[in-house]
Amino acid sequence: MGAAQLVILFLALAAARAASAAGARPSEVTVGALFTYDSTIGLAAQLAIELAVDDVNADGKVLPGTQLNLVPQDTNCSGFLGTIDG
Repeated sequence: MGAAQLVILFLALAAARAASAAGARPSEVTVGALFTYDSTIGLAAQLAIELAVDDVNADGKVLPGTQLNLVPQDTNCSGFLGTIDG
């Protein structure tokens, strides 16, 4: 095998490795949820989202090797207050 062929093989292996690394799943994914805690819809949405996150994390086939985290934020019926860290 010539030097040119070795360089091409090396570059092909390096490209395959880079593509594999770029497509790797993260160990954690964090999602945010904005809703009003003191409303019927907000309470129902909070419970539904928490249960959905629990279901995803319990089934290793959905996000294999990845933990889903939830960061809920109370909007207090205000779009502005819901977007700032309180």
